[in-house]
Amino acid sequence: DLQTFLDIYYAGASVLLTEQDFFDMTAAYLRKAAAENVRRAELFFDPQTHTARGVDIGVVFAGLTRAIKEVGAETGISADLILCFLRHLSEEEGIATLAEALPYRAQFIGVGLDSSESGHPPEKFAKLFAQCLELGLRIVAHAGEEGPPSYIESALDILKVERIDHGVRILESEALTQRVRDLGMALTVCPLSNIKLCVFPSIMQHNLRKLLDAGLKVTINSDDPAYFGGYLLQNFVETFAALELDAGARPAEQRPVHQTRRRRCAQGLRAVRHAAGWPGCWRTHQAAHGAQHLGRTAARRHTVLRVGPAAACGQPGAQRVQRPGTVRGGQQRPGAGDFGEARHPVCAGLGAVCGAKGVHHKDIAQRRILAT
Repeated sequence: DLQTFLDIYYAGASVLLTEQDFFDMTAAYLRKAAAENVRRAELFFDPQTHTARGVDIGVVFAGLTRAIKEVGAETGISADLILCFLRHLSEEEGIATLAEALPYRAQFIGVGLDSSESGHPPEKFAKLFAQCLELGLRIVAHAGEEGPPSYIESALDILKVERIDHGVRILESEALTQRVRDLGMALTVCPLSNIKLCVFPSIMQHNLRKLLDAGLKVTINSDDPAYFGGYLLQNFVETFAALELDAGARPAEQRPVHQTRRRRCAQGLRAVRHAAGWPGCWRTHQAAHGAQHLGRTAARRHTVLRVGPAAACGQPGAQRVQRPGTVRGGQQRPGAGDFGEARHPVCAGLGAVCGAKGVHHKDIAQRRILAT
């Protein structure tokens, strides 16, 4: 469960002592994320984990922010910090940590609440988060991961959160689901973390599909990826494969379901993660769907793609995939075949490119997925 993981996590964190330690850790993460084509990362960090061991909070900030600046310049990744309070500690300790952090106010964009959820409801920190609001800080909180839906309600009503981290237990309350849907508030769901912490028995039983079908805004995220074995890309790949996700949520009765074909394709998608001799294939199903795809309303046609040892990115020896166009406003756009020029999901597997304008071609040998 979460607490037994945290016991290991805090022991592992004890090696972080100097500014260079914090720099090395953060730079390694950001380079890994950038290699997976992550464009934006909002990093949670828990200064109390380190100040309790005698590490000055200024040392923590110095290492983290230097890595964000240097790796950002090197790779183009955008990143900011969200300072989190440990909920298993007292509110008074959180208030003291906030006071310590204020000289570094320009180096973090908001505050959050994490650590052991069970038995530590959000209202325990009402005064602390009221102070944060007065300071103009953005507010998020872990809620509804292990804790009940009432923790999500408290985070909304008392902490005044702008985003709910995890929140997977929200469906246990129909009224709360309706409220969050009406607010348009996002949930930052971490599928592989949820499996490791036994929130769900397996990825096949995760409720992310149900959250989407309920009309909630859901994003897929990584959570302590070095421990849980799943950086952002792996979370996407495994979740899409297991839950039969497509590019936008639709009520179940409106989704074309071809179970046997989808199972074969999911197997092929898993195979994409392996080395160059990829077995199987990955095929995205043709489907027309309407609104709620990346906030855009045009009807779109998904392409049918096959991925093999020579992906269709235009590299020497690769076979080009013929892609249908995109339907927008009743007009056919030949050759674009996807989601527009600014936002690209995983196009067709490792190194493959959909050919849309402005998309940079990656070397297949690097086995990198184009995703924005």
